[in-house]
Amino acid sequence: SKALQEANPVLADAIGCVTVHCLYHKSGCTWQGPLSESMAHGNGYQYGSSPI
Repeated sequence: SKALQEANPVLADAIGCVTVHCLYHKSGCTWQGPLSESMAHGNGYQYGSSPI
């Protein structure tokens, strides 16, 4: 199957714009932003390697 971006770019862009909290929100991280930026946010910060 095709990647979503290739199969339906309008839907992929809409999903990427959804606002989400950091996976480490429960550990104290207050970041929130577009889903498309969430992976870049999580690289190398003080909340460790476990989103618990």
